[in-house]
Amino acid sequence: MSKEVFLQQLESCLLIGREEKEEVMNYYREYFEEAGPENEQAVIGELGDPAVLAEKLNREFEADMSEQNREKPDMDDQTTGSEESENSRRSTYRDFSDLGATIGDAVRATVEAAMGVADMAMGVADAAIKEVDTFRGGSGQQKYYVYTNDDMEPFTSAVVDVSDCPIRVERSVNGRFGVDVRLSVRPDDQVIVTVENGMLTVKKNRGRRRLVFGFNGGSQHVKLYLPDLEYDRLVLDTSNAAVVVSDVGRIRELLNVDTSNGSIKVENVSVDDRIRLDTSNSSISVRQTCCRRLEADSSNSGITVEQVSALEATLDTSNGGIKVKRSEIGEMLNADTSNGGIEVELSGSESDYRIIADTSNAKVYVNGRSMGSSYTSGYGRRNVRLDTSNGRISIGFTG
Repeated sequence: MSKEVFLQQLESCLLIGREEKEEVMNYYREYFEEAGPENEQAVIGELGDPAVLAEKLNREFEADMSEQNREKPDMDDQTTGSEESENSRRSTYRDFSDLGATIGDAVRATVEAAMGVADMAMGVADAAIKEVDTFRGGSGQQKYYVYTNDDMEPFTSAVVDVSDCPIRVERSVNGRFGVDVRLSVRPDDQVIVTVENGMLTVKKNRGRRRLVFGFNGGSQHVKLYLPDLEYDRLVLDTSNAAVVVSDVGRIRELLNVDTSNGSIKVENVSVDDRIRLDTSNSSISVRQTCCRRLEADSSNSGITVEQVSALEATLDTSNGGIKVKRSEIGEMLNADTSNGGIEVELSGSESDYRIIADTSNAKVYVNGRSMGSSYTSGYGRRNVRLDTSNGRISIGFTG
């Protein structure tokens, strides 16, 4: 993709006012100009899909406008009328110039000396802050809150609530609780990393809302390292980034993962009750995992479930395929997609199941035999409901 195509697609997807759109586009044109032609592809790689970036800008603009409307004074207090409102709006947009580094400096990865954080309200002691990197460009700065601790106070539950930041949870190698956090921050943001009443909280509270131009000047991440113990619940929430949960101890109540425009991967996890996975425009993969209820919801991408044991499983996507391989579903499997195929390989024999499978513009196959576009079979205690359009359904059994 060229710079011209990127900018054209970005502009066509922006659903904001004419003046605001012009300012946003000028901002990105300057980004490319400052980076130089030799860094054009690196800039495009950093910014990502222009449609996804535009969607984010649209959401930010809508939220910013909503907050400004809430902060408007009563009519009796308005003395300057539309002129004051216009000046306020323009002032808000002038603030955008100091939100982040210029692309040129970011591509060259110019890291200045570590800066103090006296002007930031942090949720842990300053002594625990290893460093704060600063990317500089033009009149702006981009700061990072960096916190690492490989001997955290023990906890039985964890809540991570961030944005535009990958999350990874895995087993610790030293048998202790560990946290590794790197988050992009502004002076009025608040980062909380704390353990209270057995719960770890990692959260970034954003300060005064304003549009973000989609470039953070470097990588962000939240990583949790958990001993092989029992936990009550893990709740992981981010956006525009991937989430990985791998090889952790037993979870009693809930594993909840929520992101958008980022993949979700769960592997070698045991949950007594519920696993809930939700994303969009990216894939979901669950392997070597057991739970009572599995719920996976995506769009415009596929869902893969392999070597999973669950009492119930509900898999829902669109414009993507669904695969269930070598898995045991005790009572109910419901798989629903469109414009994608469904491939199911279940434990036991066909007589163990009651199967209803429907597709259009394709066929249903059971153990390699064509059954037409609709198939109903069996009176087993395990229920399977498969539904798609414009995709083939294939059903097989391992035993």
